[in-house]
Amino acid sequence: MKNRNRIASAIDLSEIMYAHALRLTNDKHLADKLIQETILQIREKAATYIAGMPFVKWIKMIMERKRWICLMY
Repeated sequence: MKNRNRIASAIDLSEIMYAHALRLTNDKHLADKLIQETILQIREKAATYIAGMPFVKWIKMIMERKRWICLMY
């Protein structure tokens, strides 16, 4: 049952990330690129996540900072 909850949470998170990326870029291809850049940043900066801070908010902040990289192309 735990695995099902984790999978459901991952799907929910991916939908939230895609919707936010699409709002930031207004382009499907740039949204995909922004998600890739965000995932890389999450892996690099995982240690900076403060326990108890809303995880989705942290991800959205990363996406907003990474948006300029995608808009350059």
